Amino acid sequence: VLKSGAAYLPIDPNHPDTRIAFMMSDAAPVAALTTIELAARLDGYDLPVIDVDDPVIDTSYPAHPLPHPCPE
Repeated sequence: VLKSGAAYLPIDPNHPDTRIAFMMSDAAPVAALTTIELAARLDGYDLPVIDVDDPVIDTSYPAHPLPHPCPE
């Protein structure tokens, strides 16, 4: 997420639907990363929901390691 320049909005699944609705309308996210078990909580929002446990994700994108820090 950070490598893409995006922001991270943690949503606690224990929050009530009204709180999640407020957070979603306030932040206006363009996509959601979640698990299939929690994806249903995002039904009704106009955004793509990506299941992080989907095995296709591991094979679809090449890994790009982060650069190693330098002492400079």
